[in-house]
Amino acid sequence: MEREQLIEKLEQANDEQKDELLSWLNDGAGHTVAGLEYYTSKGIPTDFVEPMVDRTWSNFVVVPKGITKVAEDVITGRPIGWLDSEDKYGSRTGGWKFLLTPQEEENGFLTPGYMSISQDRNKRIFVEGVEEYDYEYPADEWDEYIKTHNLHPKADYWSHHWELCGGRDGKGTLTIEYRLPVTPKVDRYNDNKEYTYDVEDSGAYYIVKYDGRKRTDFYCLHRLVNYQRFLDEGPLTMEAAIEKAEAGIAKRTEEDGSIVHYLTMRDNTPEYYVFDEDNRSPTGFQPVESIAKEYIKFNEEEREWKQRRLNNAFEDVNSAFFELAVKQGRLPKPLGAWKLERFIPMGYTDVMWNGGWMTPWVDGVGSHTVICAIKRTLGDEEYSRSIGRGSGARNDAQYLLSYMKANNIVFGDEEE
Repeated sequence: MEREQLIEKLEQANDEQKDELLSWLNDGAGHTVAGLEYYTSKGIPTDFVEPMVDRTWSNFVVVPKGITKVAEDVITGRPIGWLDSEDKYGSRTGGWKFLLTPQEEENGFLTPGYMSISQDRNKRIFVEGVEEYDYEYPADEWDEYIKTHNLHPKADYWSHHWELCGGRDGKGTLTIEYRLPVTPKVDRYNDNKEYTYDVEDSGAYYIVKYDGRKRTDFYCLHRLVNYQRFLDEGPLTMEAAIEKAEAGIAKRTEEDGSIVHYLTMRDNTPEYYVFDEDNRSPTGFQPVESIAKEYIKFNEEEREWKQRRLNNAFEDVNSAFFELAVKQGRLPKPLGAWKLERFIPMGYTDVMWNGGWMTPWVDGVGSHTVICAIKRTLGDEEYSRSIGRGSGARNDAQYLLSYMKANNIVFGDEEE
């Protein structure tokens, strides 16, 4: 899309969309990955954003039956799972196994790609200045080698050889080869504790809709059950709301009676304070009943929102059995195109979130990507040098907003 076309489309946004666009640019939202509607609701044209939309996965892995722990393999970095299994020959069928990523499953892989698991599991260490035959057999001193060379505790001696390597003093290099099994990475600064994630503690159940091999939609069962339990508690009563308000006032009051000023960061927290003429310092508290009524209002809004989310899920899955399972807090059986899957995150660094709940994938595009695309199209050449996703997006969003105001695009210089 050309510059003038983008400007024309942005100018056609209504007041609500312009307010959304301004709020988005003020926030930056550098960690946000969202679908097409998130951006079009801000007046950004569909045909501008749509080519950038693609599926972005969190670092989730689907947990197969029998897997109790997951981790990253020490050599390949691939996901691996611990299989608790024994047969008449013992536990030889169990142990750490390579797992498929969700992307590989959708691409039809039955086993991990050969190139991703074929890295040499034999490694070497070199000890210089060793005289031939004047060293202990490495296998007999292997524990000491592990400590001295800071090797993985599962490293297993394989072989060794000595060679002169051109030295004139008769000393050469002892090359020791060791082998690492499929095993988790460890924390070298915490007694080599394995980085593992327990399925029961970390895994969450999702009901996932398939179109062939491709996952097209999902609902987190834990989230739906949480919503249902919240609704089952019933509306917030005035008595309970007054208790919350009184507890909130007590929390904001020091022993000597002075007021502690907490900044209100959440939309569902009532305004507790009465402020001075400059609206800066609190001089007292709102009446308890007023605070309690605000709590009741927020509770009603939350109940309506969660009921809508539940209704949407029930309509999409379209199964009385599924609805009953959610209301009873138990796992449903697979239902046609909807399959029951258990996802687990491989750590929390590369996980996307939605309202405090982990999201396995988003068919969308990163907020920072869209900000930079608008900047390039409009001709704004000032870019952030920050390497952080959040700070980089905030800086670039402010540069873009300043550019748009200076050039009277959507926002004039008087726009706050």
